[in-house]
Amino acid sequence: MPMESTVERRLSPAFTADGERAACVLVDGVGRAAVEVTELDGKVPVARVLAGPVSVRCQVVPAPDGRAVSVSSADGAHRLSLHDVEGQVGLGESRAPALRAVPSRDRRVLAWLVSGDGERSALSRVDARTLSVAPVAVVEGRVAGAVWWCGDMAVMEVFAGRSRRIVRVDVRTGATRTVPTSGPVTLLAAAGGELLVRPPQGTVTGWLGADGSRLRALSCQGIPRALAVDPAGKRVALRVDEGTRSRLLIAEAGAAEVTEPPLPAGVVRAAGWGRRGLHLFRTDPVTPPGLSTVDPDAGMRARGAPGARTEVFAGPAGPIEAVVYGDRLRARRLVVALHGGPEAAWDLGWDPLFARLSAAGVAVVAPNQRGSTGYGAAHRRAIRGAWGGPDLADVLWLGAQLAAVRPRAQAPALFGTSYGAFLALLAAAAEPERWSRCAAVAPFLSARRLHADAGPAVRSLIERLDGREDVEDALGPRDLVRLASRVVAPVLIAHGTDDDVIPVAHSRTLAGLLGARYREVPGGGHDLLTEPGGEALTGEVAAFLSGQGLNGQSLEGGR
Repeated sequence: MPMESTVERRLSPAFTADGERAACVLVDGVGRAAVEVTELDGKVPVARVLAGPVSVRCQVVPAPDGRAVSVSSADGAHRLSLHDVEGQVGLGESRAPALRAVPSRDRRVLAWLVSGDGERSALSRVDARTLSVAPVAVVEGRVAGAVWWCGDMAVMEVFAGRSRRIVRVDVRTGATRTVPTSGPVTLLAAAGGELLVRPPQGTVTGWLGADGSRLRALSCQGIPRALAVDPAGKRVALRVDEGTRSRLLIAEAGAAEVTEPPLPAGVVRAAGWGRRGLHLFRTDPVTPPGLSTVDPDAGMRARGAPGARTEVFAGPAGPIEAVVYGDRLRARRLVVALHGGPEAAWDLGWDPLFARLSAAGVAVVAPNQRGSTGYGAAHRRAIRGAWGGPDLADVLWLGAQLAAVRPRAQAPALFGTSYGAFLALLAAAAEPERWSRCAAVAPFLSARRLHADAGPAVRSLIERLDGREDVEDALGPRDLVRLASRVVAPVLIAHGTDDDVIPVAHSRTLAGLLGARYREVPGGGHDLLTEPGGEALTGEVAAFLSGQGLNGQSLEGGR
């Protein structure tokens, strides 16, 4: 399928277990999706688009022979397909509640499948010659996290009730064995006969022997996530998220020390370790997610001036780190962007809206206010029982700082998605004269109203974070129905009719209360700006925030 748009997105990256091939879902600007496989074993990477339509939400894993297996889910079924340059072949359908594919390093196996119902999990193989799916082993419990390979042994973490254990499966015989440990541990990786683990509630990462003995601490600050094992099975590439960026660490199996090859500021999403180097699927402020190959010993040099940087601002209860695009002091317009979640954070990855705003000369400050992840438990938990409390205080404090150094410039605009959209509208209501305009994508009216209208997953999140508790201050309960009359800035609201996180009725009500410009996207889901067809809406939001209409006319004054 030809991909005609100049703006492409690469989603759901995966590597073969030997790191010699990568696959992803390639999406063009109008939402057409296809499977892209990249061969990484030659002098230069060679990418090919394979035949057969796929969903943007499907999982794709590369096969060792250059083909790819996709798993798509709809109507309670999981459909398996095989893709190559000539066509697409159905491999069957599963009604198991959960199914995912695991990359293979054996050319006789296209991919491995892990399926389960919560009580038991099955490991199956997809035969490269017959295309048949054959079960290999069954374990009691639910397989969580990655599956790691030590020769013919698949090593995985299994949950059963409230207990967890590490299980080794001999894929030749189907025999399973639980690794004895002195207590519950989280499996990070397996390499060189050693297991890299971390206690579930602890911060100390260490190596266990294959028999579960001799925990030796890894000299590593932060909480590492394993990315890939080298071809010899002796070294592990680790990612540590530190605020807005990723660090890359290399650990030798069983050794305490780690090395840190330099990387430009950005975010690593996935990795594969092949014979020609460590292949990273990474992004930075000027580069959409894509492949880079680095020497694991020498790292990667930074390229030119970055499209964004991090700055730390003083907050009412401590520092607030933010991703900043452009010149926030002299840019004609400035946008304060608030992330969704609330348990989320901005990072130094590529963002299509911020890229558009930067190209238009609009500066962006994207803060990780209290409630954001990546800055410790106290920062993350600060809004528990206080949605729109400490985080709103941070946003208002930041808004005042930004305005103070822009005395002759226009007041900042607000942008937010999901929880960030709710927070942005709260800020517009709390200090109406502070903001020039506000764009809100998929906002909700209040945590209480959302709890009454949303599905089980969202209700569970609200309950876990005590989101229905009232904040007791001069502003009063954080309900936009009662606060809407305070908002004076022009408002743009967008929502998808098929949003399964926040019901579209919330935005319909808000649009009426606020007299807002309202864009309802038929068939749109929760992540409107990054979903298929989101490029047009991204352009409209960028035009609104930069003070221009779709045809360049000014939007100054009025809604």
